[in-house]
Amino acid sequence: MPPTEEDEAGIRTARRLACQSWERLRSLPLREQTALVESEAEAGMRSWALAELLCHESARATADGRTQEALRQARLALRVAGLAPEGPSWRARLEGYAWGHLANALRSAGALNESEEGFRRAEKLWMEGAVSHPGPLDNSRVLRLEALLRRAQGRLQEGLELLDRVRHFSPTVETPVLQIQRGAFLVEAGRCDEAVEELRRTTVLLQGRLKADRCSPRLRLDLAFNLAVSLDHAGRHAELEPTLGDLTELAAAHGTDVDRTRVRWLAARAAAGAGRTREALAALGAVRSALAGHGLDYDAVLVTLETAALHAAHGDTAEVKELARGLAPLTQSAAVPRGGQATLKLFCRMAEKDGLTPESTRRFGEDFRRTGGDPSLRPEPWPELED
Repeated sequence: MPPTEEDEAGIRTARRLACQSWERLRSLPLREQTALVESEAEAGMRSWALAELLCHESARATADGRTQEALRQARLALRVAGLAPEGPSWRARLEGYAWGHLANALRSAGALNESEEGFRRAEKLWMEGAVSHPGPLDNSRVLRLEALLRRAQGRLQEGLELLDRVRHFSPTVETPVLQIQRGAFLVEAGRCDEAVEELRRTTVLLQGRLKADRCSPRLRLDLAFNLAVSLDHAGRHAELEPTLGDLTELAAAHGTDVDRTRVRWLAARAAAGAGRTREALAALGAVRSALAGHGLDYDAVLVTLETAALHAAHGDTAEVKELARGLAPLTQSAAVPRGGQATLKLFCRMAEKDGLTPESTRRFGEDFRRTGGDPSLRPEPWPELED
C-alpha cells in the first residue's frame, strides 16, 4: 500500500533514504543510473520517494533553464516509478506524476506537441490509479505544470483556468507557490492590478512562513521579482521604487548574475517612469551590455526597444535609427520568437525610413514583449520538499 498523509514518520524516513540514493546516482550518466536502479532493490532505490525527488529535481532544473538535466531526471523518475513495489494502482499514480514532469521538461525543450501528449498520458495514468490514495504526492503539481505549457502555447486564459482549478481543488493548495505562479500569469494576460493584489496577499502569507523559518530564499526572490514586474507593467512606479531595495538585497544574496542584472533593469524602468530619463538611459545601456554578454538576445532586444522608446519620446530620431541598425542582425536570432523577428524587422525598416513616431516606437516594444513575455517574471517557482 502507498503511504498515507497521516504516516508522517514513514514519509520522512522514505524521503531521507531517497536523498541518500540520489547522492549515489547524481554524478552517473543516465544509462548507469538506470542500470543501478534496475539492479538494486534496496530501500530507497526503487521507492516512491526517489521518484518524487527526481521529479522535484527535474522541475527545479526546468525553472533554472537546465533542460537536458530536467529531461534526464524525469526519465529516470519514470523508470523508478515503474519499479515501485506497492502495486499496479499506486504505480499508475506514480507513473502519471512522473509523466507530468517529463512533459514539463519537454515543454522547456520547446517540444510542445510532445509535451501535450505527455500531459495526456499523465492524466490517463493518474486516473487509472484513482482507486489508490495519492498519499504524499502533490496532486496539484501536474496541473500547475500543464498551465506552463498553456503559457508557452499562448493560451494564457486556459492556463489561468488550470490554476483556478488547483485553487478550488483543495483548500490546502492555497500556497505561495500557486499564488506566485498565478500572479505571473495575470501580468502576462494584462491584468496587472489584479496581479499586484494577488502577490501582495502572498507577501502577507509568506510573513508567517518566514517567522517559522519555512520559506526558501529563492521563493522570496521569485515573489519579489514578480511583484516588482507587476507594479512596473501596471504603471505604478511610485510604488515600485520602494520595493527595489529589498529586491536588490535578495538578488545579491540568493540570485545569479542575470538576476542582479534584471533588478537593475527594473530600477531603470522605475527611473524612466519617474521622468529621470538620463538616469534611465545610462542604466539601460549598462543592462543591455550585460544581457548581451550573457547571450540573452531576446532580453537585450527588449531593453534596446525600451531605450529607443525613451529616445523617441524626446525627439532623438538619430539615436532611434542607430539602435535599429544595431538590432538588424538579431532579426535572425534563434533566441527571438518568430513573431518577435517579424516585429523587429518591421521596426528596423520603419526606423530607417524615419517612419516611427514616439507612440509607434513604444508600441513596437509592447508588441515584441508579447511574443516572449517579460523575462523577469517567475512563472514556475518550486520550493524545497519538506523533510
